[in-house]
This record gives sequence, C-alpha cells and structure tokens, in this order.
Amino acid sequence: IEITGLNMTLKGGSATAEIIVNSAPPAMNTESGTLDTTIPPETYEALPVAMSGAPKSPLGFLALLPGTTQYFLGYNVNGTPEGGSAMYLNGMPLLGPELAGDERNINDNNTTEVIAESQAILSGVPAIYSGAGAINLVSRTGGNHTHGDVYENVRNTAFDSPTYFSGGVVPIEHQNEYGFSAGGPVPFLKHKLYFFGNLDRFKINQGSSPTFYTIPTALEQKGDFSELL
Repeated sequence: IEITGLNMTLKGGSATAEIIVNSAPPAMNTESGTLDTTIPPETYEALPVAMSGAPKSPLGFLALLPGTTQYFLGYNVNGTPEGGSAMYLNGMPLLGPELAGDERNINDNNTTEVIAESQAILSGVPAIYSGAGAINLVSRTGGNHTHGDVYENVRNTAFDSPTYFSGGVVPIEHQNEYGFSAGGPVPFLKHKLYFFGNLDRFKINQGSSPTFYTIPTALEQKGDFSELL
C-alpha cells in the first residue's frame, strides 16, 4: 500500500463580500379589505384534475384555495351554507332564471380546455357580486396567430388494481374525454376580431365493485343461533 500526501493551501475570501437580495414582499392593499386569489394558466397545465364519472371540471382547482370547502353540488367559502357562493364566467353570472333560488350553477359545460384562469374572492366581496364568495372563470380567447389542441383523457380498467374487498376482481371502468379546441383571427379582420371554440365529448362504461352480504341460515331465521356457538 502506498500513501501519497498532498498539501493544499486555501485562500481566505474577501472581507468586503456582500450579498444583496432584491426580492420584496407584495405591497399591502390599504384601499380594500377584499381577499382574493387567482389560479393562473400554469396551474391548469401542471396539475391533473380527477375524471370520476364526469368530465374534468375547472372547478377542481378551487379546493386548493384557503377557506374553500367542496360539497356535492359545488363549493362554499369560509363556512357559508351550500350554494352561498356565486359563480361567474367572464364576469357574467352562471345562474339562469329557471334556477333562481336553486343552489346549482350552470357550469357543467365549461371544460378545463376552455378556462384560462380562475379568480376567487374569499372575503370582503364587493356589493356588485352576490353571495358570500365570488368565483370568476376566465375563458381562453383567440389571437393573431391560429392555435389549437387535440386531447384525450383516459381512465381504463387496465390501469386499475383490485381493492381489498373485491376478491381479485377489477370492476369495469372505461372513461374517455376527448375533443379539440381552436382559436385565432377572423380572416380579413386580423387585429380586430378573434374566435375561439371547443368541442368536448365524454363517454363512460363503469361497473360496480363486488359487495359481500351475510345471509342468515334457515335456523337463524327461526331464531336459533346455536350454530354460532
């Protein structure tokens, strides 16, 4: 075994070195007590939305916001009753006259491919909005350059595994949401008029998980439980 020594000399750094941090906290809004937040397009592109028996909903991201709670028909804000929050699309209320007094909103036709971002006002809602909280969905738009997407979201039995109580059987689950979107300038009206459209289709073929029941024997039906001893 041969041992070789190596002597190294380290030079001390300059005593005048300094680190400058230019970041600063966001300025406090002293003119309004409104507490709001925006879910940007990058979040819609990066995070998945569950497709569970229905098309993907842009409202799936609202559960990420503080103070929001999901229930069967939608979301509420800061512990308010179900249906206490108003839903808007580009500033227009998503509530038809036939649903006046009903807590459900007409938002099922808005897919994640159509919505660019979401804004939620969680506290201090201005008087121009109704409800304890206001959620505004902003749709995508066209532009001076033609663009589009073709997509398909798949849930299939081949990707599933059996549950503990299924007896090794994987229930049938085939869910497909597919479509396309396109936008751009209207011919001969560039820089003046734009278009954007989306076609979305959803198909589902879903079975049920096996269920186990305990059925009483003939003696147990007569009140004789001696077989259990």
